[in-house]
Amino acid sequence: MRSLLAVLLAILTVIVSGCKESPTTRTQPVPKVVVEEVKLSVVESMLQTKGPVKPWKLANLSFQIAGKVNQGPLELGTRVIAGTVIAQLDDADYRVQVEAAQNQMSLIAVDTERTKRDLDRYEQLFSESAISQKDLDDARDQHKAALAKAGQAESAFKQANLMVEHSTLSAPFAGIILDRLIEQGEMVAVGTPVVTLGQTDRVKVAITVPSDQINAWRENARAVVFAQNGHKYDAAVYKVSPEAKGDTGSFEIELAVANTKNEFIPGQVVTVEHRIESEKGLWVPLKAVVSYGEELKYIYILNTNNSVKRSNVKLGSLSGEKVRVIEGIKAGDRIVVTMPENLREGERVEVK
Repeated sequence: MRSLLAVLLAILTVIVSGCKESPTTRTQPVPKVVVEEVKLSVVESMLQTKGPVKPWKLANLSFQIAGKVNQGPLELGTRVIAGTVIAQLDDADYRVQVEAAQNQMSLIAVDTERTKRDLDRYEQLFSESAISQKDLDDARDQHKAALAKAGQAESAFKQANLMVEHSTLSAPFAGIILDRLIEQGEMVAVGTPVVTLGQTDRVKVAITVPSDQINAWRENARAVVFAQNGHKYDAAVYKVSPEAKGDTGSFEIELAVANTKNEFIPGQVVTVEHRIESEKGLWVPLKAVVSYGEELKYIYILNTNNSVKRSNVKLGSLSGEKVRVIEGIKAGDRIVVTMPENLREGERVEVK
């Protein structure tokens, strides 16, 4: 009986053993990576900032004479062309002076003509020895005096006319009334500002640039300015501050923008974009650089047998999503730009 039981146990053991799975050797999947060939190149980047719109010209207009404003000034926001009358003083007194000066000129003209006739007659008589030298000299002096009075009268007439002209305040250039400083009926002194006129068919955009970007904003450099409605306008740098502003180390820059459609209004804050090119170098995607702290930075280079090797690199300037590599790689190298986190030195990879 015992021998039968032993036989049965042996058979059962063989059956169970035959039902077990034979172990198989499992292999790790090959890491998949994206590679890129290193080339000597330049990269473009976009600098963006904001700044206020300013009139191209700005002038506080005033009268050159005193008086009472009896017409104008024009309303705030009025657009004018050069020569448009902005305000008018009461010029009645000055016109009276013009009339008086004109009458005085007429009287003196009569006296001038009389003394000239007398002089002509005295010169004839003197040639005939009919009068003395003194008589001739007196006639000459009288005519000279008349001519001098005529000159004075003409100057007075011109001055009176000039006062009438100065009673009218006109726009020296085309623009828009940005401020109205005097009301109709007020008395103004010489030089009292009446309105502020701004030229807006061309405007300035003032921006502030940090010192590390100043070399990208040279005079005549091109930029794009966005109006409030999103329209783009070409602009050019026309003025760069010669020194940094205060303790900020930043520089003030002004750009010139055409505004023939009047889409830019003084005081608006607008966006400015400036595209710049970097210096030539080995520019690689920033994501290709593996960093361990500040000191250790490296890039994986793909070998001909599809294994990777680690190369320590020295980095230069940053431009957007690209960084310039100064040491550690060369043009023609194929570098890994997308990789799994656990990629190791010498590991074989599959290039996507």
